[in-house]
Amino acid sequence: MRLLILTAVLSLCASAKDPIVGAWKLDPEKSRTSGKLPAGSVVARIEPDPNCFQITYEALAADGKPSQSVQRFLIDAREHPDAAGSAGETITYERPDDRTIVTTFKRDGKIVGTLKRVVSEDGKTMTVSRSGMSAAGGKYEDVLVYRKQ
Repeated sequence: MRLLILTAVLSLCASAKDPIVGAWKLDPEKSRTSGKLPAGSVVARIEPDPNCFQITYEALAADGKPSQSVQRFLIDAREHPDAAGSAGETITYERPDDRTIVTTFKRDGKIVGTLKRVVSEDGKTMTVSRSGMSAAGGKYEDVLVYRKQ
């Protein structure tokens, strides 16, 4: 029982020090996309969730209208159905090191997109690089820069 409690406490402490966990605000001046950046502000809140991570995106449009979306993902390097259907039929999350999460999207067994989140060594910046082919067949290549709040 003591071991279980100690393990839970250590897990919570490790999560608190995880460089990816926290609130990240999009820096539109440093970001570039093949599409259009949001006209308002975007904050990504990354939190540990049992056996996975949760990202809550909070956006405030230029007209003041708020929006929110939540994604949960299991970092186990296995293919899972892409519930959002955002880029593929399956999605895989891998964590090659403590500052990086790599997402791979597949359709018909072929890679159609990648997304890589990397936190800087000083922990103040997260760069999200994404590229691939949209469901409509158009290519995209984006770099989104977020600042830790």
